[in-house]
Amino acid sequence: MTMLSGKMPTEKELLDLSDEEVERLLSSSRANSSEAKEQLLTWGYLIAQQYFYRNLPRERALSPEDAEDLTTAFFLEFERNWPRLHSATRYSRHVLKRNLRRHLRRQKLRRRREIILRDEALEKEAEGLSAETMQPWQKWTDEQFLQYQAVLRALRSTDEVTRQIIQFRLQEPPLEHKEIAGHLGMVETAIRMRVTRFYAIVRKTYEKIRYFN
Repeated sequence: MTMLSGKMPTEKELLDLSDEEVERLLSSSRANSSEAKEQLLTWGYLIAQQYFYRNLPRERALSPEDAEDLTTAFFLEFERNWPRLHSATRYSRHVLKRNLRRHLRRQKLRRRREIILRDEALEKEAEGLSAETMQPWQKWTDEQFLQYQAVLRALRSTDEVTRQIIQFRLQEPPLEHKEIAGHLGMVETAIRMRVTRFYAIVRKTYEKIRYFN
């Protein structure tokens, strides 16, 4: 199967790539082919999504939300590391298995902590204000204010398409990725990748704001 054909292959075509075809995409990406790079990164997102969702039926500690978070984490790691990889396929198989094991181990530890803390009182009334009379913004912690500022700064600096996508996601109720794709005439995976990249920028912006506060 030849991928560099002038148009983006379908998700199924990318998932059906052989190891050799993926490694050719990696080589072409290193040779500064933007088309190959986009296909390689989309492949990385899709195989992570497929791997974690396939594990849902057999891993009770893995939820659909966890699967999506793990997909996002892998994609960002893959996007950061692909120029240094000797093999995209071997790297992906290793990291996907490692990340799932880590997640399951953390979930096990979290369940133990929840059992220990289950009977303790964890909530305190805000000083001088009754929770019932507080406005939503008054309940925010300093950290939440900083997070809000980070999102606003990232929105101002991003491109118009990504801004529209994030606005769709932030409205109440938020639109699903598939619905946004229909509105904008894009494929769902492209929407998810843009959202992932945007929130990676938000996290970096948040760390900078925290440093100066």
